[in-house]
Amino acid sequence: MRNAAAGAGAVCVHGRMTAVITSLVGVLGTLLGSVVTHAFQQRSARRTERNALDAQRRQERLDACGAYAGLLVELITDDTDPGTAPDPRPCGPGEHPRRRTP
Repeated sequence: MRNAAAGAGAVCVHGRMTAVITSLVGVLGTLLGSVVTHAFQQRSARRTERNALDAQRRQERLDACGAYAGLLVELITDDTDPGTAPDPRPCGPGEHPRRRTP
């Protein structure tokens, strides 16, 4: 009878160890999942911020190119306007090409 009681006690201790190990695995798994989730969220946040900055820079470049194109159009139209084009005849001493009378 003594052996049967000892055997039952061993099963009980083994059952407790299994429960402790199972609990530790569960806690460690939860902790690992939390750390991995945090890492993915940080990476996603950095990527989102980088994309927003890239979009802002792209918009600034488009605005600058548009302003440059507008200035070029203004320059071209000023040069081709007959009222503002310089007189191709050479100027005399003290004359300014835009002040010359026709």
